Formats: sequence, C-alpha cells, structure tokens
Amino acid sequence: MEITQISEKIYVAGASLNDFTVPDEVADDGSTDFFTADLIVEVNGVEQTSGYTIAAGVCTFDSDRTAGDVIRIYRESGITTPKVDFPSASKLNADTHLNKNTYHLLWLIQEVWTAVYSCLRWVYSSAHEALVFDLDGKPITGGTTPVEDSDLVIKSYADAVATAAEVAAKAYADALNTAMTTYVNNLFSSLSAAGAFNVTIYPTTVSDGDTYIDIAAAYGTFTTGLVIVGGVTYNIATDITISDNGGNMRLTFDEGAIVGDHNVLIVAGTT
Repeated sequence: MEITQISEKIYVAGASLNDFTVPDEVADDGSTDFFTADLIVEVNGVEQTSGYTIAAGVCTFDSDRTAGDVIRIYRESGITTPKVDFPSASKLNADTHLNKNTYHLLWLIQEVWTAVYSCLRWVYSSAHEALVFDLDGKPITGGTTPVEDSDLVIKSYADAVATAAEVAAKAYADALNTAMTTYVNNLFSSLSAAGAFNVTIYPTTVSDGDTYIDIAAAYGTFTTGLVIVGGVTYNIATDITISDNGGNMRLTFDEGAIVGDHNVLIVAGTT
C-alpha cells in the first residue's frame, strides 16, 4: 500500500471553476468510504457543510466558485476513536478490520506531517521574513506585486511604497520652499530697490531639533522683520528672541525646537 499525498490541498479558484481534487483518500485497494467522511471543505476560511459533493477523489461544488475564492480541503481523521474495535481473532477480517485501522493510522501520520511541513517550510525558507500567516498558522506567499484593491501586500512592499511617498513629498516640499524663497527674495529686493523700505535678506537653513539661528550680522543690526521656515512665518518682533552671540546675531525661536530640515529666509529691516 502506498499513499503519497499529504493531507491538505489549497486552491485559489478561477472563474467558472467548481471541481477541486481532494487530498489522496484512495488506497491501492480502492478503499475510500471511511475516509471521505473525514474530509473538511472550507471556502475563504469558512467551513462548508453543504453545497458540494465528493466522489472519485474530486470535490464538486453545486455552483461555480467566484474567482479569487480560497478553497481549502483537508482531512481531520480524529485522534480519540479508532476506526475499528477488533473482534475476537476468529472473526478478524483483513479488509474490514485490520486494513481499515491501518489506513486510519497512516492518514493521521500524514496529517501530522502536513502541520510539521508547513512549519519547516517557513523555518528553512530564505525569504521567511516576508511570509504572512493565516489564522491556522500557515504561511501565505506572494503579496509583493498587488494588482486588485483587495490583494494582500507584505510589509516590505508597504514599506517601499511609504518610503517612495515620503521621498516624493519631501522633494515637492523642498522645491516649493526653494521657489517661495526665490519669489520672496525677489519681491523684497524689488521693493527695497524702489525705496518702499530698507530690507536685508539672509538665506540659511535649519536642521531638525534646532532652537536658534546664528547669522553673520552684527548684534543690533535689526530688531524687526520676518523669519520664514519651511513655509511657516515668524515675526521677529514677537516670535523671536534676539541675543548677542560673540558680536553677531542669534535668533532663538520662542516656540521651541524646529521639526524637520528646512531652508530659511530671514527678511530683516525697518520701514
């Protein structure tokens, strides 16, 4: 007697498909009756108690499955009750008694191996960090290139998408900040040249966590103006504390540390 199939089969249904091969339940002598009853059929994780028939090693659903349905067919032979209680020796029958219990034991061994194999496949997989597990502890492969809105994605794919979005957003913000700096710089230079007021432009940068800006201007050069940081405008007269830093100007943000790295434009002067 040779039984080579493991005790579980999982399918992802295609459109207009309703026939699925079950785990091997047929021994070399054709014995099947007492194994078919041990088969369990699940659709998308829900056990089915009707709506299908099993015959000749095939599970046939009464209606076609929906494309994408996950079909799981597996044996659960039971470990508490033997298939046969042996009668007295004079009444033993090889086909009815001995073979039936032997098949039962073989099926139980296969079901244990299925569970062990699922674990080993994960442990010895070079890519096991990328595996996702279902509620039964079985690894779900794929998920690296989702197509449909409902497709599963793995962490590495989600991280890559998030990183790309973050890079794109930062590039956009930097470009916007540079354009704004250029615009404001040109605007104030034009106004100053026209004699509307006297201003001095100090372009610089800040890093995440900075609480102040040092500029190469003598202490007391100005006391009014604006500090534009990443699109946020600070009034030098009300939002900034000016102090002497070795003879130069230090502008300290009253609100505390800056979040993120930014270009800075200081527009200082008097009307």
